[in-house]
Amino acid sequence: MSVSESTALRFTPLAAVHLPAVLAIEQEAYPEPWSEGMFREEINHVRSYFVVVTLGAEVMGYGGYWPLLDEAHITSVTIKDVYRGLGYGRGLLSHLLRMALDDGVTAATLEVRESNARARGLAFPKAQDDLP
Repeated sequence: MSVSESTALRFTPLAAVHLPAVLAIEQEAYPEPWSEGMFREEINHVRSYFVVVTLGAEVMGYGGYWPLLDEAHITSVTIKDVYRGLGYGRGLLSHLLRMALDDGVTAATLEVRESNARARGLAFPKAQDDLP
Protein backbone atom coordinates (compact mmCIF):
# COMPACT_ATOMS: atom_id res chain seq x y z
CA MET A 1 0.00 0.00 0.00
CA SER A 2 1.39 3.42 -0.90
CA VAL A 3 1.62 6.30 1.55
CA SER A 4 -1.14 8.17 -0.30
CA GLU A 5 -3.43 5.12 -0.13
CA SER A 6 -2.84 4.72 3.60
CA THR A 7 -3.57 8.40 4.30
CA ALA A 8 -6.53 8.86 1.94
CA LEU A 9 -9.86 9.69 3.53
CA ARG A 10 -12.52 7.06 2.99
CA PHE A 11 -16.23 7.54 3.55
CA THR A 12 -18.19 4.47 4.63
CA PRO A 13 -21.84 4.18 5.65
CA LEU A 14 -22.20 4.13 9.42
CA ALA A 15 -22.63 0.57 10.75
CA ALA A 16 -22.92 -0.99 14.20
CA VAL A 17 -19.25 -2.00 14.08
CA HIS A 18 -18.31 1.71 14.05
CA LEU A 19 -20.30 2.63 17.15
CA PRO A 20 -17.56 2.25 19.80
CA ALA A 21 -15.23 4.62 17.90
CA VAL A 22 -18.05 7.04 17.03
CA LEU A 23 -19.30 7.14 20.63
CA ALA A 24 -15.77 7.84 21.92
CA ILE A 25 -15.39 10.76 19.49
CA GLU A 26 -18.88 12.01 20.36
CA GLN A 27 -18.01 12.01 24.08
CA GLU A 28 -14.86 14.08 23.56
CA ALA A 29 -16.52 16.51 21.15
CA TYR A 30 -19.81 17.49 22.77
CA PRO A 31 -21.05 18.55 26.19
CA GLU A 32 -24.37 16.80 25.42
CA PRO A 33 -23.39 13.82 23.27
CA TRP A 34 -25.73 11.70 21.21
CA SER A 35 -26.61 8.32 22.70
CA GLU A 36 -25.89 4.98 21.10
CA GLY A 37 -29.60 4.71 20.34
CA MET A 38 -29.52 7.96 18.36
CA PHE A 39 -26.69 6.62 16.19
CA ARG A 40 -28.56 3.34 15.73
CA GLU A 41 -31.52 5.36 14.45
CA GLU A 42 -29.22 6.92 11.84
CA ILE A 43 -28.12 3.43 10.77
CA ASN A 44 -31.68 2.15 10.47
CA HIS A 45 -33.52 5.13 8.99
CA VAL A 46 -33.98 4.82 5.24
CA ARG A 47 -33.62 8.58 4.56
CA SER A 48 -30.55 9.17 6.73
CA TYR A 49 -27.22 9.53 4.94
CA PHE A 50 -24.59 9.03 7.64
CA VAL A 51 -20.96 8.07 7.16
CA VAL A 52 -17.78 7.49 9.09
CA VAL A 53 -14.59 8.93 7.71
CA THR A 54 -11.49 6.82 8.09
CA LEU A 55 -7.84 7.65 7.72
CA GLY A 56 -6.12 4.36 7.06
CA ALA A 57 -7.85 1.95 9.46
CA GLU A 58 -8.79 4.61 12.03
CA VAL A 59 -12.27 6.09 12.38
CA MET A 60 -11.40 9.76 12.72
CA GLY A 61 -14.78 11.37 12.20
CA TYR A 62 -18.37 11.04 11.10
CA GLY A 63 -21.21 13.07 9.74
CA GLY A 64 -24.54 12.94 8.06
CA TYR A 65 -27.61 14.66 6.75
CA TRP A 66 -31.30 14.14 6.27
CA PRO A 67 -32.88 15.33 3.02
CA LEU A 68 -35.99 17.38 3.83
CA LEU A 69 -37.85 18.39 0.69
CA ASP A 70 -35.15 20.19 -1.32
CA GLU A 71 -32.86 20.91 1.65
CA ALA A 72 -30.19 18.85 3.39
CA HIS A 73 -30.36 19.19 7.15
CA ILE A 74 -26.79 18.34 8.16
CA THR A 75 -27.08 16.54 11.48
CA SER A 76 -23.40 16.18 12.34
CA VAL A 77 -19.89 16.95 11.15
CA THR A 78 -17.51 15.68 13.83
CA ILE A 79 -13.78 15.05 13.72
CA LYS A 80 -11.65 13.41 16.41
CA ASP A 81 -9.89 16.01 18.53
CA VAL A 82 -6.34 15.23 17.39
CA TYR A 83 -7.36 15.80 13.75
CA ARG A 84 -9.31 19.04 14.20
CA GLY A 85 -8.08 22.17 12.49
CA LEU A 86 -6.36 20.23 9.70
CA GLY A 87 -9.08 20.47 7.05
CA TYR A 88 -10.68 17.06 7.59
CA GLY A 89 -13.97 18.61 8.71
CA ARG A 90 -14.06 20.61 5.47
CA GLY A 91 -13.39 17.39 3.54
CA LEU A 92 -16.20 15.61 5.35
CA LEU A 93 -18.60 18.50 4.82
CA SER A 94 -17.67 18.64 1.12
CA HIS A 95 -18.46 14.94 0.83
CA LEU A 96 -21.83 15.40 2.51
CA LEU A 97 -22.70 18.35 0.26
CA ARG A 98 -21.78 16.41 -2.88
CA MET A 99 -23.96 13.49 -1.79
CA ALA A 100 -26.81 15.88 -0.95
CA LEU A 101 -26.54 17.47 -4.39
CA ASP A 102 -26.70 14.00 -5.94
CA ASP A 103 -29.77 13.42 -3.77
CA GLY A 104 -31.47 16.42 -5.43
CA VAL A 105 -31.20 19.03 -2.70
CA THR A 106 -30.66 22.69 -3.54
CA ALA A 107 -29.77 24.05 -0.09
CA ALA A 108 -28.20 22.86 3.13
CA THR A 109 -28.26 23.90 6.78
CA LEU A 110 -25.82 23.17 9.57
CA GLU A 111 -26.35 24.45 13.09
CA VAL A 112 -23.23 24.97 15.20
CA ARG A 113 -22.59 26.20 18.72
CA GLU A 114 -21.76 29.89 18.87
CA SER A 115 -18.52 28.98 20.66
CA ASN A 116 -17.41 26.67 17.80
CA ALA A 117 -15.21 29.13 15.90
CA ARG A 118 -13.79 26.49 13.54
CA ALA A 119 -17.23 25.37 12.39
CA ARG A 120 -18.47 28.94 12.12
CA GLY A 121 -15.46 29.73 9.94
CA LEU A 122 -16.36 27.16 7.29
CA ALA A 123 -17.28 28.88 4.07
CA PHE A 124 -18.30 27.11 0.90
CA PRO A 125 -18.93 28.37 -2.60
CA LYS A 126 -22.47 28.41 -3.91
CA ALA A 127 -21.74 26.41 -7.08
CA GLN A 128 -21.30 22.63 -7.08
CA ASP A 129 -18.29 22.83 -9.39
CA ASP A 130 -16.49 25.06 -6.89
CA LEU A 131 -16.72 22.63 -3.94
CA PRO A 132 -13.32 21.68 -2.54
